[in-house]
Amino acid sequence: MKKKKGKKNKKNFFPKKKKKKMTFWERWIPPPPPVIDHSEIHDKDVTIIDDVIATGATLNSCVQAISNSGAKSISALTIAVANPK
Repeated sequence: MKKKKGKKNKKNFFPKKKKKKMTFWERWIPPPPPVIDHSEIHDKDVTIIDDVIATGATLNSCVQAISNSGAKSISALTIAVANPK
């Protein structure tokens, strides 16, 4: 069999999704509260690990949900803080 010349058939395994550019204020809308098993958190020390803090809205909602579950203490670790433009 002869190979066809021309463009190769390449499959795009990871197609790029077009993201809607959010404004600074749109990022402050808190996400829905996470589902938590309260018995696993009650009276325990909890650490939240996040890669980047942009506005802090996600971290804030997690802290609120965990504190409502009766955690003894809550700590947060992050690698970077985004600088909003």
